[in-house]
Amino acid sequence: MTLINLAGTQLQVQEYLRAGQLAAARNLLINRNISPRLIAKWLTPEQQEALGFVSPELMAEPKIDNQA
Repeated sequence: MTLINLAGTQLQVQEYLRAGQLAAARNLLINRNISPRLIAKWLTPEQQEALGFVSPELMAEPKIDNQA
């Protein structure tokens, strides 16, 4: 995806959020395979929560149990 497409996607997501169209914003992010890191940069924590996304900073590192 080009930088212009990313910028357009970001603007479109913000427009959907301002209009209260949460499903449309979420579908756009999912269908365009926007990474969780970009979502974290583009959206406030409140917006991420409203859309059902978890910020990468909030995701715990997977723990590997080597004692098996």
